[in-house]
Amino acid sequence: RNEGRQLSSLLIREAVALTAQGWGINPFITYVAVEKVQSPNPGYCYLKAGFRRIGYKAKTKHGLMARLEMDASEVCLCLEELYDEQMQRGVRRDYHSG
Repeated sequence: RNEGRQLSSLLIREAVALTAQGWGINPFITYVAVEKVQSPNPGYCYLKAGFRRIGYKAKTKHGLMARLEMDASEVCLCLEELYDEQMQRGVRRDYHSG
């Protein structure tokens, strides 16, 4: 849960980029417990971050779950945004070395 000032969608995009740095560029999948979210539009911040609603899973221990996916091309855009932000701040790091 975001309790700060930055938009949740921007935090999600940054988290995707940081994860892709360590694990590679792949599609991302997440689930949102529809009945446990106090929003009229569950998963909205993920949709604004670039995820697409793929479908639903009905029989889970958390109830109805929305399945959301971000394709690899969108993950690349998240990485580019992170690199651009770091360059503006003067942060230099070689992300390709182990």
